[in-house]
Amino acid sequence: MNFLTELFEVIFKGSSPEVKKKQALNKIESELRNMQPCIYKAGMLQPNFAELFRVLYENSKSLEDLLAETISSDDIKKHTYYENQLLLTGFTGA
Repeated sequence: MNFLTELFEVIFKGSSPEVKKKQALNKIESELRNMQPCIYKAGMLQPNFAELFRVLYENSKSLEDLLAETISSDDIKKHTYYENQLLLTGFTGA
C-alpha cells in the first residue's frame, strides 16, 4: 500500500527529483529573463552577461592586490601578522 501511495504522490504531486529539478531550472530561467539589464533572452545569454563578469573582475582586482600584500603574502611574517589580526577580530572564515 505504501508503494502505491508513493507512486501516486510522484505522479500527481510532482515531488519526484526530476520534477523538482525542472521546476528549479524554470524558476532560474524566469528570474534571469526578468533581470535588468537583460542578460537572458530567447534561451540565449546576452552580451550584458559577459559585461557582468568584466565589471566584477575590474572591481575585485584591487581586492586581489590587497590580499596579495596581506593575508596571501609570500612574506611569512606579514602573512602571520594579518592572519593573527583576522583571528583577533573574530573572523571565522564562514
